[in-house]
Amino acid sequence: MELSLVFAERLQRARREHGYTQKELAAKIGYSEKAVSKWERGGAIPPVEVLIDLAAALHTTIGALLENKCAIKYYLGIDGGGTKTAFLLQDSEGNTVATHKLGSTNPNDVGMETCLSRQREGIVAVTGGIDPAEIAVFAGIAGGGISGDNVVYIKKALDELGFGAVANGSDAENSLEIALHGGDGVALIAGTGTIAFAQSGGTQHRVAGWGYLLDGGGSGYDVARDGLAAALRHIDGRGAATLLTDMFAQKLQKSVPDAIPEIYQGGKRYIASLAPVVFEAARARDAVAMDILARNAAALAEMIVAARAHVSDKNTPVVICGGLAHHQDLLKPLIEAKLPADVKVTFSLEEMVYGAAARARRMTHE
Repeated sequence: MELSLVFAERLQRARREHGYTQKELAAKIGYSEKAVSKWERGGAIPPVEVLIDLAAALHTTIGALLENKCAIKYYLGIDGGGTKTAFLLQDSEGNTVATHKLGSTNPNDVGMETCLSRQREGIVAVTGGIDPAEIAVFAGIAGGGISGDNVVYIKKALDELGFGAVANGSDAENSLEIALHGGDGVALIAGTGTIAFAQSGGTQHRVAGWGYLLDGGGSGYDVARDGLAAALRHIDGRGAATLLTDMFAQKLQKSVPDAIPEIYQGGKRYIASLAPVVFEAARARDAVAMDILARNAAALAEMIVAARAHVSDKNTPVVICGGLAHHQDLLKPLIEAKLPADVKVTFSLEEMVYGAAARARRMTHE
């Protein structure tokens, strides 16, 4: 790209990043708005003394304004799940430089404005003082890979920050990187929601992941919802006695019927956060809780079977990751009991944000 056009693009990005109009930036450096407009159209590059003033006003470097491609020295991964968003900055050796955590950035849940605001806040927290042109970023955001508009808005916001390399998509891509490292196999992501992917010979097939209203079990939301329903059935006389009744009351600090307003107000994410109660009851050998896990494990096995049908090499790995992977002691035997004898599953406990950082690294070497 011609140097004047490179400068024009970087100047415009830096100005917008700081929230300046062309007139405001012009006033800061003692030039006219017309001159700034000309530079941003690629009509000319100002003299060195003006470049120095521009870099100072925009808290950047002359190199960052002029270089088409800085050498990438850092890799930023963003994992926006259903309940929290993690930010991880690594250096070229894979060492952690900074981390940060914020609330959900799923634009379908919190809105695009909150999504982008939190994304920016987290980025600033982990990259302060580093030239963004030296950073490659991958943002895998829940709700950021299904809607085309969401993908575009998130990408545009990242582009405006002046990173050396940018890519974004769904948080499922972070999990795929953790589970399969870009290779073939089946990856099942079980967290607040569930989704499975089969990768084979460069193609990808998706199973489920259509949201809590349309999916059929296996997620943290499903486990907790089934547990709450079982407690209510016990209370009103429709169901068997279960430890879940008292265990939920202890967790909620009130009876389940009294907590109904909070449960409905909290919605999917709040309900999913209660899933550990069901696992705790199952470890105490509560029959109702064990039955709930068996049903949801069967749903996960069904997803694995459907995904595995799209993998040509049946010896490729089947990996489960996400929040529910931390309960593999209970889930592994229940899932494998519903799978063909030759299918063995492994569980990955690595944080998904490391997959995002690995994706940022891999995309600059592809």
